[in-house]
Amino acid sequence: MEWRSDLKSKLFDGLLPAFLITAILAGLIGLLFLARVGGTAGFVVYTIAAILVTGVCLRRSLKDDLSEVAGAWWGIIGGMAAWTVMELGEILGFAEVEDQEGVLMFLLVSIFVWLMWRHFPVGARFFVFIFLLNWGGHIIIHLQKYLSEFWEFFDITLSIYPWMALAAGVAVVYWIFSTSRTGIERLYAAGWLYLLFFTFIHMIFFY
Repeated sequence: MEWRSDLKSKLFDGLLPAFLITAILAGLIGLLFLARVGGTAGFVVYTIAAILVTGVCLRRSLKDDLSEVAGAWWGIIGGMAAWTVMELGEILGFAEVEDQEGVLMFLLVSIFVWLMWRHFPVGARFFVFIFLLNWGGHIIIHLQKYLSEFWEFFDITLSIYPWMALAAGVAVVYWIFSTSRTGIERLYAAGWLYLLFFTFIHMIFFY
């Protein structure tokens, strides 16, 4: 009976969340395209709505009466909404999050999070985890693209990068089933699995 419960957790806390996070991002991107059709007014409405969702989800993730997994999910949704606000800022030219200045800002934010991590509750940890995961994933691709202008080696890394992401995703799935012990561990793994899966799809079909 215990092994069935463990297997269920691996499926519902590890594999399924990776696809749910991808679906959340797809929905937010779809709304972002609708906002683009609406022009400036559409962007303003989307920005306000996304910021409100971010605030509500982050506030909800910090409530003490929630389980760790529930708090983590509120943090995940809030982190995804916050990232789309940053993406919109990039589109409008207000926030250069993927160029050289963006890399430096990412490093500074990452150092701050690393120093303060143990003081964050679970919901806040997943909020910043998902936010930085998206940011870092974009930076890695754009950094390779930038460096390929100077070294041909990075043309090669760009061409094999989606397959490296796919192989890493398989390794994460293996880790979930062979090593993971708790639902929170598997949710972190689901975040990485989402990034690797989305990177593969993006690089193969849209890059």
